Amino acid sequence: MTVRDDKLVRRIMERFTQLAYRRAFNAMPDRFGFLKQELVIQIASRNLGRLYLDSYFAVYVNDGSNLKSREGDASVPPYIWYKNPKLDPRLNNGKTPPRWANYPISKLTAQKLRADFAAGKVIITRKSAIRKGSHFFDNDKGMKGFREEAGREAAKMFSDHVKAELGADFRAREVIG
Repeated sequence: MTVRDDKLVRRIMERFTQLAYRRAFNAMPDRFGFLKQELVIQIASRNLGRLYLDSYFAVYVNDGSNLKSREGDASVPPYIWYKNPKLDPRLNNGKTPPRWANYPISKLTAQKLRADFAAGKVIITRKSAIRKGSHFFDNDKGMKGFREEAGREAAKMFSDHVKAELGADFRAREVIG
């Protein structure tokens, strides 16, 4: 593979991540606008791109909470949420570290929990409304049509690349197109 071919593969990967970003962004509910601002594109290599949200509750917005009420069951610990996730010692500045990151997660000590609860920084509850997810990352919902659009884009970019490599004389004969 030539350097120019390698650059083409990289450009295609960048275009794929842009297309995926746009689809996921547009599929996210407006009430979670702050999540839209946390949507991250990462080009890991010339043939691997990632689109992710590192907010700790993005999975609940996408999948639905599936949290069951813990009322009346003293054997199960309650749900503990920080009003401001950046203050949660279990998180990395309010964000769950990506699975591929090597980040040590701190524990929430009883003493810290009591102090933060007394200061009004923590919500402790045994109730949770079961919410339906928006599924903005699912292939049959928010990302529906991405594969087809990406295939069309790749074919066009590859065709343009071949035409450019073959030169003006070849293009003038209209062999490709």
